Amino acid sequence: MARGLILNTLSQMLFALSAMAIHFWLGRKLGQAAYGDVVVILSTATVTCIVLKNGLREATSRFAATNPGRELGAYLAAMKIQMPLSLGIAAIVFFGSDLIASELNDMSLSVYLKIIALQAPGIALYYLSYGFLNGRKRFGRHALLTAAHSIFRAAFILGLVLMGIGIAGVAAGTVAAASCTGLLGLLLSLDAGRAKALSVAPLLGLAVPIAIFFTSVALLMHLDILMLKRLCPVPTAVGDYGAAGTFARAPFFLLTAFYGVLLPLVASAHAAKNKELVREYISMAVRYLLLILLPALALLSSLAKEIVVFFYGDRFAAAGAPLSILCVGTGFLLVTVQLLTVLQASGKPVSGTVLMIVLLPVDVALCALLIPRYGGVGAALATTITAGLGFVAAAGLVFAAFRAVPPLRSVANALVSSALVYGLGRMFSAQGHLLVMLMFVLGAAYLVCLLSMREFTLKDWRMLRQMFALPEREASETVSNEESL
Repeated sequence: MARGLILNTLSQMLFALSAMAIHFWLGRKLGQAAYGDVVVILSTATVTCIVLKNGLREATSRFAATNPGRELGAYLAAMKIQMPLSLGIAAIVFFGSDLIASELNDMSLSVYLKIIALQAPGIALYYLSYGFLNGRKRFGRHALLTAAHSIFRAAFILGLVLMGIGIAGVAAGTVAAASCTGLLGLLLSLDAGRAKALSVAPLLGLAVPIAIFFTSVALLMHLDILMLKRLCPVPTAVGDYGAAGTFARAPFFLLTAFYGVLLPLVASAHAAKNKELVREYISMAVRYLLLILLPALALLSSLAKEIVVFFYGDRFAAAGAPLSILCVGTGFLLVTVQLLTVLQASGKPVSGTVLMIVLLPVDVALCALLIPRYGGVGAALATTITAGLGFVAAAGLVFAAFRAVPPLRSVANALVSSALVYGLGRMFSAQGHLLVMLMFVLGAAYLVCLLSMREFTLKDWRMLRQMFALPEREASETVSNEESL
């Protein structure tokens, strides 16, 4: 678990950092109103293509993890479903772009939606390869594929916008990045030997509830800004909220590395009927998740306005208020997805899917109630309340199924240390480079607090050593390669 976790974390870190860099630059380059349109376009594309990103990806990953020797057959069978589905989704978004733009009260978005609809086939191939490599525990290639997507996105989007294409350049760059990453994923995957024929029925049985689940998750992450675009008459409000969402979602994408590693491990342990190992994986993953997530949320919430102004500029200062609330909501959602992943990996995806579906009308109702009155802050409140309810329900479902809980002492230590970070962040105000220094100081204070509580054990240090240590054979190969240079 350790090596896979560190590789996935690093690749997701690169993805999060590159995505944030793109958004920072676009916000400064395009201004609030145009940047708001960019965020709405990308959010719409994410929601419409989410069934390609999830479902068959997880089904292929789980099947590859539990059926040695039949991995490539599962990959090719899944492709027979995924590629036609992607073409259908591309056609729906392309020809339905006028209707979508009309529902968002901005017909100027139609042409950009037509362009970005063309990303569907590349996205489909990329995420299918992503799940396949993950299920085979080829975490190195899995991480390489994620890193490549990050690099392609930054290069194409920034390059086209610099050429003066504007919002259309963002859409076209997204399409080009998806296409290139999809082809790379295909090359990295087709070396698993000879494929044994496999029916698509087992994959569909796993994929459909998972696809519904993650479509619901995507809607919960993006409904707020889409409804803000529809219900709020202030043009700059969407841009401000988009800036807040960039920071609030950063921990979510960064820490999905836990999800990527946990899924095949829990699936393998469950297939072996090793309940004790399943409980150990759950406890370990949630513990590390909270130890990393809670201080990040404390920093974002306490220094929200200062962080937004530093990266986006003074024009986006109003984004600080929704960010201080929204980051808590995305934190709840992240832990909820992590917990429900366990149910998916153990072959029980229905309860988690039903929970997420039930949360959608709650979120819509709260957005409709709060956005007209409070604008972006209302949208953030709606998301946070909905995600908080989901977290409580998900924790109950996982406990009922496995009787697994994270170490209570670790949870308490993380909460106390994060509260210290939040309090110090509220006490001190800093701008510019002093803000960066303050964030490092607060991060160091968090670590010192955990160390003083003796949170880290010899087992943790051994895991860290395993993460960064190379096996002897790999080490010798590295030395000989360096000498040949």
